[in-house]
Amino acid sequence: MVTDWFIPLLNLIALWLAVQKRKETFVVFTIANAYWFYYHISHKTYEFLAVLVIYQIFNIWGYLKWKKGENKNERKISGL
Repeated sequence: MVTDWFIPLLNLIALWLAVQKRKETFVVFTIANAYWFYYHISHKTYEFLAVLVIYQIFNIWGYLKWKKGENKNERKISGL
């Protein structure tokens, strides 16, 4: 099945983007997590789903912190 390799590969790409400090990592992780949400609900593996919810919370928190940090850097550059 395509998703057997594609989704884990998507997670690896997201990790690579994170190491490169690219904000696209949050979008890629969200796409992969959406699939994993579906997978764990359909297979009734709720313990993994609970962990995934925590991962997604960290993903959103990281994005918000990243965005806040970008705004601070923009203020420094502009002299405000």
